[in-house]
Amino acid sequence: MHRSRSKRTQIIRTTAVYTVMLTAILAGLTMGVLYTLGYRLDTTDGSIAQGGLLQVGSIPSGARVMLDNRQLSGTTPVRVDAPAGSHTIQIARDGYRSWQKTVTVDPGVVHWANYARLVPTKPAEQVQRRFEALHAVLPAAERDGILMQLTSTDNTFQFAEISGDQPNITELELPRELASTPRPTDSEPTYRMMQWDESDRLVLMEYNYPDYRGWIVLDTRSPADSVNISELLDDPSSVRKIMFDERDGRALYVLINDVIRRLDTSNRTLSAPLARGVTDMWQSHDGIITFATRRDEDGNRMVGYYTRGASQSRTLQRFAAAEGEAAALAVGEYHGRQYAAVQRGLSVQVYRLSLHSSDSSAALDLTPLATVAVPEDLRTLAFSPNDRFVYMQYGATYTVYDIELAKVSITTVQGDEPVDRPLAWLDRYHIWSDRGERLRWYEFDGENAQDITTVAPGFMPKLIKNDRYLYVVQRASEGDGYALVRVQLRI
Repeated sequence: MHRSRSKRTQIIRTTAVYTVMLTAILAGLTMGVLYTLGYRLDTTDGSIAQGGLLQVGSIPSGARVMLDNRQLSGTTPVRVDAPAGSHTIQIARDGYRSWQKTVTVDPGVVHWANYARLVPTKPAEQVQRRFEALHAVLPAAERDGILMQLTSTDNTFQFAEISGDQPNITELELPRELASTPRPTDSEPTYRMMQWDESDRLVLMEYNYPDYRGWIVLDTRSPADSVNISELLDDPSSVRKIMFDERDGRALYVLINDVIRRLDTSNRTLSAPLARGVTDMWQSHDGIITFATRRDEDGNRMVGYYTRGASQSRTLQRFAAAEGEAAALAVGEYHGRQYAAVQRGLSVQVYRLSLHSSDSSAALDLTPLATVAVPEDLRTLAFSPNDRFVYMQYGATYTVYDIELAKVSITTVQGDEPVDRPLAWLDRYHIWSDRGERLRWYEFDGENAQDITTVAPGFMPKLIKNDRYLYVVQRASEGDGYALVRVQLRI
C-alpha cells in the first residue's frame, strides 16, 4: 500500500515537472514568435506592443546613425527594432553632408531606408577632357561608358570608358555610306543618338536629310558591322516611333502610322501588325510593349499591351474619352508582383494585377491601389528603374506613387527656367535636374535635395557602378567649348 502511494506521488511529481517544462517551452516559443513579429516589452509601463524592423543603409557605408536623437551602435548598414510610429533618422559621416529623414514604421513590417546617398562636403572635381564643340552625350545604362557626339554632322563619335581612375577615350567611325537615301543628294546628313540596347553594345541612331529620315544601328565594338534598318521599311517617313526590344538588341519595335510591328535585323523581317489604331507606344523594363489607341466611333479609347513572342496584343482597359483627352499605360514588376498605371485624362489609376501573355485569355485580376490626380497632361508616365515607384512628370513637377509605402509625393524641381524635356533617374531612388545649370538630385519623394555642381544643360550625367565618380559636362571655364568633368563622390 505504502509502495503504491509512493509510486502515485512520484508520477504526480514527474507530471508536474513535465507540465512546468512544457509550459516553459510553450512560453519560450510564444515569446520567440512574438519577438519575431516585432512585439517588445515597454519597460516604462510593463505593456507589450508590436513594433517593426528598421533597416538603414547609406552610400558610402560606414556612417553613424541616430534614431530619434539616440546614437545607434555600429555604422551603416544597421538594423534596429523600432516602435510603430514616426521616427527621425540622421546619418553622418566625416567629410560628408548630413542626411535626415522622417519615416513611419508599421507594426510587424520591415521598413527599408537603405537609399541615403551621402555627398562630400565639397565634391572634388577634375577635368578629364576638353572639347571645342560637343553636341550630345549618351551614357550607357549598365556599362561604365559614355558615347559622345562632337557635332551633329560628323560621322565619328567618341566613346569614353570610365570604369577606371582615368577615362579611356576611343574614336568610333560610322561608315558614311550607311546614311543612304533613295535619291542622290548633295546635302550632308545630321545624326542623333537615340538609345543603347540592353547589352550596351548597340546604339540606335537617327540620321536626317532635308527631305529624308532613316535609322542606323551602330555597333560600338565593330562599327563596320553597323546596319541601316530604314532600308527594311517600305516608307520610313511613316515611322512615328522606334525603339530597341529591351530583351533583344537585334530587334526593334516600330510604330508605323498607327500600327505596331517588330523589326528583326538578324533575319531582316518585319512582323505582321501587333496592334492597330495606336497613338503612342512605350516599353517596360521587362520588354513589355504598352500602347494607347485613338478614339473609336463610340468615343472609347483603349490601352493594351504586347508580350514578346506572342502573336497578338491584348486590351487591358477600354473607356470613354473626350476628344483630345490623354491616355497612357505603363507596367512594372516589383518584388514578384505586377503593377499597371493607367492615365485617363488628368487622372492616373494604379493597379496590382496578374499580367499574362498577350496571347492568353486568362483574367487579369486588376486590383485598384490608388488614384492620383494630375493638374495637366503628363510628359512622362513610367515606372522607376526598380519598378517600385510610378513616376509622373508634368512641366517642372513630378509626382511619385510609392508602391511599397502606398504613398504619394509631389516635387517641383528648383529653378525658374522652362523644363522642356523629361527628368530622368540617376539611380533607383534619385531623380536629377539641370535646371538653372546646376546638377541637383532629389530622392524619389523630393527630400534631401543636393546641389552637386554646375553643368551645361541638356547633357546627361553618368554615375559609375561603384558610386565613386559622377561624370558631367560643363561649359569651358575659359572661352568657348565644353569639358567632361569627373566629380568625386567617395572620399
